[in-house]
Amino acid sequence: MKYILSLFILCIFAHSATMYVASRTNSELYRYEVTENNSAILNLTLQDPNFNIVSDYAQHSSGKLYASDVTGNKVVQIIDPVGAPSVAPEINSGGPVVFSNPAGMSFRGDNLFVANFSRGEILRFVLGNDGNFSFAAATTGLSSALRFLEVGPNGNELFATFCCGQNFIQRFTIDANGDLQTNGTISGNALSNPHDIVFNGQGEMFVANIGNSTVSRFLFDGNGNATANGFLSGNGIGGGIGLDFAPWGELFISSHDGLNISRFTFDVNGNASANGFFAAPTLMSGLTFVENAENAVPEPSTYLLLLVAMTFFSRHYGFTEQKR
Repeated sequence: MKYILSLFILCIFAHSATMYVASRTNSELYRYEVTENNSAILNLTLQDPNFNIVSDYAQHSSGKLYASDVTGNKVVQIIDPVGAPSVAPEINSGGPVVFSNPAGMSFRGDNLFVANFSRGEILRFVLGNDGNFSFAAATTGLSSALRFLEVGPNGNELFATFCCGQNFIQRFTIDANGDLQTNGTISGNALSNPHDIVFNGQGEMFVANIGNSTVSRFLFDGNGNATANGFLSGNGIGGGIGLDFAPWGELFISSHDGLNISRFTFDVNGNASANGFFAAPTLMSGLTFVENAENAVPEPSTYLLLLVAMTFFSRHYGFTEQKR
C-alpha cells in the first residue's frame, strides 16, 4: 500500500506541459500532453481556415501565443492553446508592411521580431495595451537564407539563423528603442542548414540543424563570447528543425525529414542523455511548449487532496506508529 500511496503522490506532483508541433505538409497543428519520464499523448489536431503552414511560435509574457504562417504570409494568434484553441489573424499583409514567408519569431517585452525571409528582413512590431500590433521598424538588406530568431537570455541580443549553404548565426544588439545593430556571427560546430534556436536556463544556446540532423551547442563567457560545446545527434533526429525545453529541462526536437520527435535529458553538469523519441503524424516544422497553469505551484486543493489521501492510508493501513 505504501507503493500505491507513492504512485498517488507522484501523479499529483508530476510535471506535465502542453506542446504544439506544426506540420510542414498541411495546415495542421498537433497538441501533445507531455509528462516528465512518460509518454507524450496527442490530444488534439487543430485545423483552421485562418492559417496554412505554421513555421514558428512566440509567446508573450501575458501568455498569448502567436504563430507565423509561412505560406499564408501572416501571423496569427492561437487563442486558449491549453483549453479549446481557436485561431485569429493578428498581423497580416494589409498593414504598412508586406509579409513574404514569415518564419522565425521572438518576443522581447512587447516587441515582436519576425523573420521575413523571402525579403531578407527582420520586422519589428509593438503589442499595444489594446491588444493590437503596430509596425515599428525593419532591419533590411539581409539574405533570404534568414530563418529563425531568438532573443537571448539577457534580452539585449537577438540571434538569427541563416541556412541553405550560409550556415551561420547572426548576432544583433537591441538598443533602448528596440532597433537592431549587427554584432558579429557564430559559425562552425556542425552548423548545417540551421533553423530553430533555444536557450536553456543556464544560458547555453542550442541550434537545430536540418542539414546533418544535429543540434549544435554553444556556451557564452562573461563577455558574451561564444564557444562550441559539442552537438547532439542520433536518437531519431531526422533533420532537426524545431526545438524547445519542457518546463522541467528536457529538450524536445522536431524533425524536418522524419516523423520523430526526439527527447534529451541533462544531468547537473549539462551532459545529455538520449531519452527516446515518439512518432508524429507528418513531417514537421516548429515546436513549442505552453506550460500548463497548474505546473507552476500546486493549488491549495492539491495539498488538501494529498492530506486526505495520506490520512486515509495512515488510518486504514497502519502507517502510524503502533502504541505499546
